[in-house]
Amino acid sequence: MRTSAAVLLAIAVLATGPGSVLAGDDPAPDAAKDAAAKDAAPVDPVKQQLFADKEAEDALELIEGAQITELMEGLERLSRVSSKKFTARVVTFALEAAELHIAEFAGHALARADPEGALDVLAAELAPKKKKISPLRLRQVAGMLSELPAPRSVELLASDRLLGARNVVVRREAIRALGWHRSPKVLSVALDALGSKDAHLRNVACVALGRLGDEKAVAALVGKLNEKDGGTGGFAAIALGRIESGTAFWKIADPEVITRVVERIRGAKGTLMERIMPILGMRRNRNGFDLALELLESHKDGSKGEFQVDLALEKQTGHFFGNDPAVWREWIEANPNFFEKEQAEVEREKWRKDFLKENKGPRVTPATEVTVQRALDYLARHQDPSGAFDQQHFLDLCEEKRPCPTSSGARVQMEPIGMSGLCTLAFFGAGYGPDEGRYRGVNLARDGVHALAPAA
Repeated sequence: MRTSAAVLLAIAVLATGPGSVLAGDDPAPDAAKDAAAKDAAPVDPVKQQLFADKEAEDALELIEGAQITELMEGLERLSRVSSKKFTARVVTFALEAAELHIAEFAGHALARADPEGALDVLAAELAPKKKKISPLRLRQVAGMLSELPAPRSVELLASDRLLGARNVVVRREAIRALGWHRSPKVLSVALDALGSKDAHLRNVACVALGRLGDEKAVAALVGKLNEKDGGTGGFAAIALGRIESGTAFWKIADPEVITRVVERIRGAKGTLMERIMPILGMRRNRNGFDLALELLESHKDGSKGEFQVDLALEKQTGHFFGNDPAVWREWIEANPNFFEKEQAEVEREKWRKDFLKENKGPRVTPATEVTVQRALDYLARHQDPSGAFDQQHFLDLCEEKRPCPTSSGARVQMEPIGMSGLCTLAFFGAGYGPDEGRYRGVNLARDGVHALAPAA
């Protein structure tokens, strides 16, 4: 037995090799010091840049390859390094490509690798003295600029060669890019574009105005709600919803615009009714509720219009009591403070006390309560109208005057289903369900569940 043990020990030592440490042993003091010294050694910036340039060169080889998969992988690699060596070649490749998305992905990669260098190359491309540039190449320039950082990118997009271009495709892409940057420079041009015969241009203008969130666009967008050609009416309705999220659509200080919208709502029929009722659903106050009840009483029993009003009431309150106005009036009489902020605080305090009865200990305090409430408010403000929580579009729903802080180039692709599930769970965990609590008025938990349903 002793011989076998000795043999096994010798085999173990040989297997680990010279200088190795067996399990359970502490590393030699000298080796630990050497490792610490190596970690503490200053990084040679020249050598570090050489490595980055080599990685950029490898990425460029993939970008200029024949396969689309290699191209996308190359751009992804380029976005992870800081190198100026091949910026001009990447820009040239993107501008000569036929697909707009290649220019956009290239812009995103260069926004991380060398944003100023890329802007310098594009500025030279748009120089006034430069010879005539094809519309396709100008479109690609605008696509790249949509992903490069402001303010320089915005100035280039607002130039005569892009925003002032006669070619509708070029002008359309410049409007889209400026809308993505939420630049006020897009306002007047986008408003003019709403009158274009080109449906695609009108729709892009609606999207840009919605992202901009300027209340000056409300009247023009309301006037497009009944536009049937090319789906512009639907885009206008979505834009108005975005403006509501960004600048409190129903609180804008223009009584004439509010009056026009209310008149438009009262006279809506058919397709316009479908498009404008979600806007009424956003008016989550007693005035909006009374207007919805007025419409409910004026529509025939069982009509499509009546159903649209039902949906607006559900969006306002989080409840679905059917099409009987008497039931709704009985409910509001029993809950006169439903639309008041103080009522939400009362409900939340009641939930906290009930929670503390079942969960003893210091976990829930006034301080933690404030933190939780702020986090839930953030999620509620950034829920997509579809009910999903899509982190790729969180910033679309930020308030214009108080945008959320961001990091340059911070775009991390995550699974939207998982993100929606996690965010919805936060509300259920805090005691908010589809029919109760502060967030029932935005139907948050129910919409979150509906957004998850396709993945079930």
